[in-house]
Amino acid sequence: MDCQDCSNWKCEVLTYNELVNRWENSIGGTITPGNLRRYIRVAGKQGVELEDVRIGYKYCSKGVITRFYLMRNEKDYKAMKQMAECNLFSGANGGMEATSKLLRVCTEEAHGISVASGITFAPGLYENNMYTRVPLYGSVRPKVQRGECECSVCGNRAKRSLSVRLEKSFCCNKHYLEWWAKRYREEYGRLN
Repeated sequence: MDCQDCSNWKCEVLTYNELVNRWENSIGGTITPGNLRRYIRVAGKQGVELEDVRIGYKYCSKGVITRFYLMRNEKDYKAMKQMAECNLFSGANGGMEATSKLLRVCTEEAHGISVASGITFAPGLYENNMYTRVPLYGSVRPKVQRGECECSVCGNRAKRSLSVRLEKSFCCNKHYLEWWAKRYREEYGRLN
């Protein structure tokens, strides 16, 4: 089990206010003062306002790892601490292979509405510094919604999710894709 393969592992370039918001939503409590000092130091070096400073962090959005790590560069997604077992790991429920053509199409398709192998794709959730497309459920476009919901695949609570008219919600793109693939086996087969 590797944190960087989990949909809860986030790698983002954040302003200080965004960092405080992510900290409160994942870990909770007061952010450590060293983070503010880092933003002030970078602002001084760059000669910009504190609000304009953006620093890269990697962290668990569910707060399983109670620390935010600095990203060394824009491709540094590796988790600093590996979890032996994590009940919130997005792959814990099995499902599709990460190498499947469906996942590749979802991450490579153009932004907005697109068609691949006769299947229409629309934007999904923004995760891990990447926009991902998700297939429509029939003619229904999944909507990104804000507010508490329970994932229809894993039961996790999420503040931002994909939802379809069938009163289903999904905490991440991967769980929507797993659910979609079970219902559209023929279309899924065309992509694999």
